[in-house]
Amino acid sequence: MARDLFDYEDSKWEALEGGLPSAYLDTHPTGKFVTMQVVLPDSIVTIERAAVWNIKTHKIHWNPGNANALCWIEEGSEMLVLEESPKEGYIRPPLFVTPTQEEYRHFMRRISWPGLDTISCLELEFPHGWLTDVIASPADSLACFVWEDQCEAGIEFVSWEEGELRQLANTGFYGRGSNKIQGPVFSSDGTILAMTFGVGCWWAEELDMPSKGGEFNVGCLVWSETGSCEYRRIDIDVSVPAVWRPDNPEDMLHNEYLSRPEFICTHEVKILLPTGEERRFSLL
Repeated sequence: MARDLFDYEDSKWEALEGGLPSAYLDTHPTGKFVTMQVVLPDSIVTIERAAVWNIKTHKIHWNPGNANALCWIEEGSEMLVLEESPKEGYIRPPLFVTPTQEEYRHFMRRISWPGLDTISCLELEFPHGWLTDVIASPADSLACFVWEDQCEAGIEFVSWEEGELRQLANTGFYGRGSNKIQGPVFSSDGTILAMTFGVGCWWAEELDMPSKGGEFNVGCLVWSETGSCEYRRIDIDVSVPAVWRPDNPEDMLHNEYLSRPEFICTHEVKILLPTGEERRFSLL
């Protein structure tokens, strides 16, 4: 499953490196464990870290240390781990205060569960940004990982059909103009993949300003047949009256993101819009 952001203020879960979980990533088929993600507090830039929690005790069961995201595969007997490590000998340019992407190498490890033995490891390549999620297909030895940057986001695919992890060329998606990605989500048979991209402050020029009213673009739905390099885009518009604005304009998650697509059947999804309206879309 794709990560699901939630309000961490009243979190019952044990903190990870001082941060409370703010996103669900995956649940083990036995229902005993869940993988979640935290944003590390007091960091100069946004840094996500992932671990495994015991659902019954709410305590951390396993902390990989440098993982960005995790998901179970092979009916829960294995895991995929996204992780980053600093490049040896890299010297940051003096004008840069915050860490740069060039300082890190990014890897995917396939490990046994619960043994945690490494089965295969692959260094990943992607256009920009930082890794935020990994989602396995329900049908094949296939997964996609999500990268995000300041104004863009996208996905790339990895397969282990032949045993070793390998990245698939020319199958990813580069979402220019928005990093407000939700998903992607696979259909139950793994043949379709869908995701959404939201728009920042779409109703007015400033967050706290009321809308002038009219029709506005709130984002788009992007989908593809799994394994295809052809992606289709559906722009999503809403109409709001004059003086409309969100109840809490600073609530970016609910105001500027579309929900993750939810498959009703293989070729139909529903999406919750920032206005509270639910819409359905045919993927044919």
